[in-house]
Amino acid sequence: MSSPSTIERLSRAALLLISMVLLGSSVYKALTTSFTHDESLTYNHYVTAPLGDILTLKEASPNSHLLNTLLMKAFSAIFGPSPLVLRFPNLLAHLGFLVFTFLLLRRSHPLLLLPLFILVNANPYLLDFFALARGNGLSLSFLAGSLFFFLEFARNCRIRAFTWSSLLATLAVLSHTTLVYYFLPLSALSLLLPVVQPVLRPSGAHQTRYPWKGVILVNALSLLALAALLWVPVHKLVATGQLFYGGETGFWKDTVGTLIETFLYGARAGAGSWVLKGIIVMVMVMAPVVLFLRKKDVSGTTGHDRDLLLLYLLLLSASVIVTAQFYLLGIKLPIRRYGLMFAPLFMLTLGYLLNFLAEDRNGKLVIIFATWILAGLFTAHTIRSFSSSTFLDWTYEKNTARMMEVLERDHRGNPSGQPVTMGITWLYEPTINYYRQTRPLSWLQPVTRDGPSVEARYYYVLHEDLLKIPLHGRLPVVLLDDGEVVLVRV
Repeated sequence: MSSPSTIERLSRAALLLISMVLLGSSVYKALTTSFTHDESLTYNHYVTAPLGDILTLKEASPNSHLLNTLLMKAFSAIFGPSPLVLRFPNLLAHLGFLVFTFLLLRRSHPLLLLPLFILVNANPYLLDFFALARGNGLSLSFLAGSLFFFLEFARNCRIRAFTWSSLLATLAVLSHTTLVYYFLPLSALSLLLPVVQPVLRPSGAHQTRYPWKGVILVNALSLLALAALLWVPVHKLVATGQLFYGGETGFWKDTVGTLIETFLYGARAGAGSWVLKGIIVMVMVMAPVVLFLRKKDVSGTTGHDRDLLLLYLLLLSASVIVTAQFYLLGIKLPIRRYGLMFAPLFMLTLGYLLNFLAEDRNGKLVIIFATWILAGLFTAHTIRSFSSSTFLDWTYEKNTARMMEVLERDHRGNPSGQPVTMGITWLYEPTINYYRQTRPLSWLQPVTRDGPSVEARYYYVLHEDLLKIPLHGRLPVVLLDDGEVVLVRV
């Protein structure tokens, strides 16, 4: 094996530095941001519940992501229920995602490795979920790991590699059930692999004996594990009508459209949106065309053609399944964070396509130059979008933790001698109750979703709810006002 070139060593050093910055930014964000509505709901209703209630989803709600809830329960039992501890499993998942995306791209052209790694990882919306105690970050890390081992299996047909791929895909579904849209195509493609691979091989090329029995057994065990763990929870969600969130127009507008919208992270949709849509169309059209026109012997190349074909089939199959269930079964389309698995899956497909095109000497420089330009734009956008105080889907929680600190200080300075009540805008109920339990604040009564019209000593409400506060001639004292939400004492 030849030693790495100077370019390869520099690329890997820069890649390590970027990985440290990305992971460090997730840790910093997990430390500085308020706990959010969905995280708090999970803690209040599931993490503190008995194990049996978690596994059977006694309180039916899609808010509990099974593996994430179990990890939150385990970590909080050992280290305490601070936001950082509860978010730590997803910080570990970010490390795993960085490692596996590097491994997936490690055979890239030396001048493409770094920009392709940036393209997969520089997504401000995706990065949010590695600093949150939600199942999304875990599922994305397991997805990347499963893809890595599946491509290794396609390369060497060793059942151990497929076992790891299927295990990680199973964990991805347990982390977030929308990853079933990846699990099903993966299982199907593993059974079709002996048919798919020869498409790219000349008739005389050597073919490894395929471990049929092992693949069927692993698939069966994974499916049984998912059925055993998820049948009861999913049945309850369907029976109680909890699966109400999703798109109702079409895959392109709902799933793809909201993924572009969230990638832009609040920026005005303009030329950037059209560029991203153009890239998506280009990849989905160009990948099968170039594979058909440029068949190569994978036994004598880097295998970018084989891997590109498999990634493309996984991406296409997942899209078809989502679309088919919408039109045939009326199941709503995954949008925003529910469709987030398509982001790294697409970017990896783009990366392998660019690597494949760069094997052509005539267009290599153009491909490399265009990839670096795109990576630069992604980097600038991600840096500009970074926030250490909020998350795109929970901007209203920006000052909840700060508000609780202000409330504690004011209570110490103005003790009432009685249990303190608080009227709120309903959105803040889970997070205020989370902080009330974990700090703990025994003097504060549990808040409810009854709204700001209740009689209370303190009120934390959106500006639009200020007039609902029952003052009865009393003069309110404003303790905190960020322009959107206000804390007052009456």
